[in-house]
Amino acid sequence: MSDEYDLIMVGGGAGSLVAGLAAADAGLTVALFEKSDRVGGGAAYSGGVLWAPMNHVMRRKQMSDSLDEAMLYLEHASHGRGDRAVQRAYVETIGPVLEYVEQQTGMKFIVWPGQPDYYPSLPGAKLEGRTVLPHPGSIAGKLAAAEAEFADLQKVRWSPHLSIVKDIQRLLAGRPISQAWLGGRALIGGLWRTYLERGLPYYLGAPVRELVVEDGRVAGIVAELDGVPTTVRARRGVLLNTGGFEWSREMNTRYLPVPDVHAFTPPVNTGDGHVMAMRIGAATALMDQAQWDPTIHVPDENHDGEDLYLMFLEPLSRPHSMVVNRKGRRFGNESSHFCFTDAWMRYNSRTREYENFPAYFIADSQYRRKYGLPKVAADASVPSWITQADSLEELAERIGVDAAGLKEQVEIFNAAAATGIDTEHERGADAYDRYWGDPTHTPNPVLGDVSEPPFYAIQLHLGTAGNRGGLVIDADGRVVSVTGEPITGLYACGHTAADLIFGGGYNSGTAVGSAMAFGWRAAQDAARRAAADL
Repeated sequence: MSDEYDLIMVGGGAGSLVAGLAAADAGLTVALFEKSDRVGGGAAYSGGVLWAPMNHVMRRKQMSDSLDEAMLYLEHASHGRGDRAVQRAYVETIGPVLEYVEQQTGMKFIVWPGQPDYYPSLPGAKLEGRTVLPHPGSIAGKLAAAEAEFADLQKVRWSPHLSIVKDIQRLLAGRPISQAWLGGRALIGGLWRTYLERGLPYYLGAPVRELVVEDGRVAGIVAELDGVPTTVRARRGVLLNTGGFEWSREMNTRYLPVPDVHAFTPPVNTGDGHVMAMRIGAATALMDQAQWDPTIHVPDENHDGEDLYLMFLEPLSRPHSMVVNRKGRRFGNESSHFCFTDAWMRYNSRTREYENFPAYFIADSQYRRKYGLPKVAADASVPSWITQADSLEELAERIGVDAAGLKEQVEIFNAAAATGIDTEHERGADAYDRYWGDPTHTPNPVLGDVSEPPFYAIQLHLGTAGNRGGLVIDADGRVVSVTGEPITGLYACGHTAADLIFGGGYNSGTAVGSAMAFGWRAAQDAARRAAADL
């Protein structure tokens, strides 16, 4: 092991791998330090989706997009909390980075057919093209073949959330989910294989505890190697890519607007990078923001020793279902999870309570017959963690929900389902909502009556795919101090950096996309600094 490198990447996610490869291409020496014994972080848990305006796949398919349109969309979507320079840097960078990743790994990206931007009615939005993901057929076979050559290829995390994806079995190619090269695991796997092939240094089970600062610049790290604190110097910089702070109860309590948050990312995401940078004067932003998602908890299921909460998005958009609070009332648009969770967190300042906790997913037998229940075979008995009853009144009593309220709500909902127009919460009113529904169901693909017993209820829990608050960075990924100047030698990307692209808004695919884009830009900046010193 060397005691000095040009660029040190802290954390083993997509941004670190892109940065390491790009910096090595520029002639820099690099090393990756990962807290856990596995690589991939939250990116490996994801579907591998990226939000990429003006990408090369769009050009190939002759789908129109432009810098002006993307910037206009971000201006409206970010709710005044974005950063125009960071937004522009992302829009201009993510497309070329995807082409770079294809060149480095052999994987190919495809447009997610029919997937619109999250706010399709906003100026500058696109109804298709900006959302891309790895084509599993382009990389899965190569990764499976490389496993024999590179033992540490199996160190890539796998996503427990794939277990409830509809029709997942047909995508597994005879492999267990834990070994399948799909989604985010395929994306990370392609980058990690290239990193291994090039023989670049890495250290797993090596948590970084401290940044070394000399003469006002970050000059290295203190990492635990085999339990021994070890100083490793960085000539050109340190990239922090340690994920969010969603597994730190203390930081969640301090910054987030709701209690009882359930993370469904790797449990090692405890805000290490945030704390190290804040200790030396780094600025933060958006610390009250997170990637909120509904989740369910199956008793006795865990990952890395922590209770497992499974992401539960698509099922909420299917007909013959709704979500209610303890009064038996719907409180949001179930087909738009980012809007739904905002409504879920609504706080009554007069009664000093969160009105929509607890929340329950309600479905009927039509739902089960057409779409199935999570983790339950079609002909299997219903487990105890799913409540079943022959009437709505009985169901309400069993879950502690107001029976009269639930019965009235179902009558209102069923009337809306018949017309296809949800006057309460506009479920199915735009292209994003309708995308997740059942295209064979009319008149609205996400609205269907809840009328056929037996009825089912599952408690929902507010989950997060990562905190979106973090360190303030500039257009090159340099961390900015509380007084506004870049901290020389310190970079951040991914969930360690504040999401200054979407600010107070959200669009799936920017977490992994921003990690890769600003990891790449950090490597380019470090290389420029090295060249300037020659």
